[in-house]
Amino acid sequence: SQKEIFKAMLFAIISDVEKFFYDVIINQTAKDIHYMDASMLANIAQIDIMMNMKQNETDENGENDDMFF
Repeated sequence: SQKEIFKAMLFAIISDVEKFFYDVIINQTAKDIHYMDASMLANIAQIDIMMNMKQNETDENGENDDMFF
């Protein structure tokens, strides 16, 4: 379902932030601190696409049963 996919993507973003934190702040092993930019933006863009698709579906049906936030 859409909610399960959204939940998985949200956890992926959290995982990206944790990995970034450990690689840059804690372990200081990252050679490029900007590697997270693309990953984070891609995850957020995908969530935006999914939410817009869901909004378009509800607009066409005249219903809005699901709330993400």
